[in-house]
Amino acid sequence: MIESIRSTILAEHEAMLRQERTLHEERVRVLHTQHEEELERVRSEERNRETAEQQVKFNEGLKKAVDEREKAVKALEDKTRHFKEEVNTTTTDHITNLLHITGVVLLYILL
Repeated sequence: MIESIRSTILAEHEAMLRQERTLHEERVRVLHTQHEEELERVRSEERNRETAEQQVKFNEGLKKAVDEREKAVKALEDKTRHFKEEVNTTTTDHITNLLHITGVVLLYILL
């Protein structure tokens, strides 16, 4: 009879240990899942931060390129304006010289 009681107590104790082990394993699985989810969230935030930093660098580079292009365009516009003024001045000087020569020739013809 004592052996029977011992067997019953041992069986109950083993059942409780199995139950505790099952609960403990479930808690470990839940904690592992939570850990993996948190780790993925942190990695995602880090990727987002890196992407944002890359976007900032890209925007800065783009702004610099646009500024340089605008400077180049302005320099070309200035050169074009200067060339046109030079051409206009040269053309006016040539016309003035031609008119002067024509006037001299006409005077010579008339005299």
